[in-house]
Amino acid sequence: MTRVTNMRPRERVQRAINLEEADRVPVDLIWPTAYIVDQLQRALRVGSEEECLRALGIDVRWVSPGAASGWRSRTFQDGSWDDEWGVRWWGYYDTTRVVHHPLALAQDISDIEEYAWLDPHEPQRLQSLREGLEDIGPDYGIIFSAGGNLLERSWYLRGFKEFLIDLRSRRKLAEAILDHVMDFHREITIAALEKFGERIDIVFDDDLGDQNNLFFAPQLWRDIFKPRYAELFSEYKKYGAKTMFHSDGNCFPLIPDLIEAGLDILNPVQPMARQMDPAGVKKAFGDELAFHGTICIQRTLPFGTVDDVRDEVIERRRTVAVGGGLIVSPTHGILAGVPVRNIIALYDAAKKYGMYSRNAM
Repeated sequence: MTRVTNMRPRERVQRAINLEEADRVPVDLIWPTAYIVDQLQRALRVGSEEECLRALGIDVRWVSPGAASGWRSRTFQDGSWDDEWGVRWWGYYDTTRVVHHPLALAQDISDIEEYAWLDPHEPQRLQSLREGLEDIGPDYGIIFSAGGNLLERSWYLRGFKEFLIDLRSRRKLAEAILDHVMDFHREITIAALEKFGERIDIVFDDDLGDQNNLFFAPQLWRDIFKPRYAELFSEYKKYGAKTMFHSDGNCFPLIPDLIEAGLDILNPVQPMARQMDPAGVKKAFGDELAFHGTICIQRTLPFGTVDDVRDEVIERRRTVAVGGGLIVSPTHGILAGVPVRNIIALYDAAKKYGMYSRNAM
């Protein structure tokens, strides 16, 4: 392969997700919180989030469809607010949690069918997406997220514990929720790909596990979720998009199933989760998957030194980025209290040591 220098960010991203080396390892800053953006603006002496991303050399931009025309979030007396699905949230600094699940009291499938499900074809959704893409311009790799995917959105609506019980004991009710969520996800994503497929590089999906284990038995996921994801991935790939699946924690036992379903990119490869050492995951699946993430937000970024951050970036370049297939990013949104110098050090190190054109080690 011909070595190219000074690539545009989008070409760099495309090389990585096609398991090819670029001029350097591409980088992302996943889900930057308001607090972190403010701290970065102060440190970098810039005036906006976009200027922060450019100053750090971020190669990726995230886009989502907008809300329906005329919809407005409501704020309640306890300080919580609702989203368009009717889920209520409460936040403290940069963390949020669900405080009201609108389907929590559903007893049977008729309750699910009677719920006011969103219309994916409401015109304002794609108009907002169009405006976002125009603001970004053509130079960056684009990740499209419909927001709150199959498992996440389903439990937001039903309640986490209740939905897991449904999957085991009330499967038809659980699948009724899943299929309504899936219909919205599929229809809005296909509509976006039909309109803007030449701009969208990656379609983003879902969650699987906690720090040590899966949320449920592997066979249950294979029976209920795998065929649905296989269907979605197949549809999205018709438009040339790559598929990316998000799972914090340990999802190692189901990675082969995700590959069989058509997955292209695994996020975030959480280093401190059981079985998820990035070098080991790369060795096991790097011939078939690209990876997004791998920089630890549990230990290295919040508690490490600048040298620790640099060393972790060098290690990822040596073990995971070799041969292509890595977009370096924190493994989740960085929370308040993380030293801004460590965040800047991550991207300085990626620029300095992430080059494929020379020996960075």
